[in-house]
Amino acid sequence: MGSGGSGQGGDTTMAICGDGKVQGDEECDDNNSVDADGCEADCTLPKCDNGIVDPGEVCFVSDAAVIETGNNSLVDLVMADCNGDQILDALVLNSTDIQLTALLHGGSGPFTDRLDSSAITFAASSMTVGEFDGNSATTDLAVGHNGKFNVLKGDGACGFSLLTGRPTKGPSSDIVAFNLDGVGQDDVAISFQDSNSVGYVSHWVLGGGAPVEMGAAGTPVALVAAKLDGDELDDLAYIVDQGTTIFIRYNYGGGFLSPSKIDVSANPVALASADLNGDDKADLMSLNASGVTVAVKMGAGFLVKPPASVGVSSGTFEPSALATADVDGDGDLDVVTANVGSTSILLNDGSGNLSLASGFPLVLPQPATRVATTDVDGDGTADLVFSTSNGKLLLLGQSP
Repeated sequence: MGSGGSGQGGDTTMAICGDGKVQGDEECDDNNSVDADGCEADCTLPKCDNGIVDPGEVCFVSDAAVIETGNNSLVDLVMADCNGDQILDALVLNSTDIQLTALLHGGSGPFTDRLDSSAITFAASSMTVGEFDGNSATTDLAVGHNGKFNVLKGDGACGFSLLTGRPTKGPSSDIVAFNLDGVGQDDVAISFQDSNSVGYVSHWVLGGGAPVEMGAAGTPVALVAAKLDGDELDDLAYIVDQGTTIFIRYNYGGGFLSPSKIDVSANPVALASADLNGDDKADLMSLNASGVTVAVKMGAGFLVKPPASVGVSSGTFEPSALATADVDGDGDLDVVTANVGSTSILLNDGSGNLSLASGFPLVLPQPATRVATTDVDGDGTADLVFSTSNGKLLLLGQSP
């Protein structure tokens, strides 16, 4: 309720925050005294740095923290709980120094302790987290390189030792853990550059079997495993260099069918899978210089959305990697890209339609080649972790 004025000099009605009427200096008034509902309790609109995280709000600190890893050239980054404390740690792979390094996370700040592993004895190119030794209480790794892949057994304290190693026909561009038969521990799938093929090894023969190879119709550059046809078996999807297609090999339980194809924008460089429209089905995302193309699972096929721009032009800050997380806290997975010298966040409307978040792309202080997401500072929001080609981690935290 307002108090009446003299009627001279215009409206002198007293503004009362919470009465549902926007008056005086009020920016909004939604008839309550609740924060984080689109109009704050003091009748101001949501904004960064007000200490309140509203749904749909994306605010990040202006400068990324730079973390030294003790390495020179990082080629891969994965987030995994390698010491059993239910908090994700950062595992980075170095090709120049032939080193696997775990950076431990205490749950409420930057990564503090560093643990180097001597289990890597070759220049590796990619790695994946899985459960390969039959002990689900520890985190294992499969690591690919030129002519070999190794499976490393975790000790539950972020240390690793060689479980088995297998020769391959050439360098691997990507390696993923997946479940071939729906039972037992994880199996390994690998994309091979020289032989233009994708291969897999069942956990039953990890100690002595060569990969089963399948033609890839080009040089594969990225590989993902996901349940893409509604059953409980992991299928494989991959993209090839200078291509325009996502290829899918559906798993029938004893092997894979001939590839199905999804036409996407030209020359995709990265691939990911996640449920973007909330129907509990895996969708696919491919990244190229013009943006992110989403293929939403619809019935027996996929609905391909128009590419969503990441806000960079070809030749400047070329996109190189992508990840998913609920960045704005609305319950839908959003997409994050590493663009070498910058990062972009694409917000999801809940149907797989993406749009570039305000304030992005955001320039990074180092050239990032991989991106992952986790809650670094323990505030319940998704923060961004990047690995760089010069051996550093970049931490970009949300700032309410």
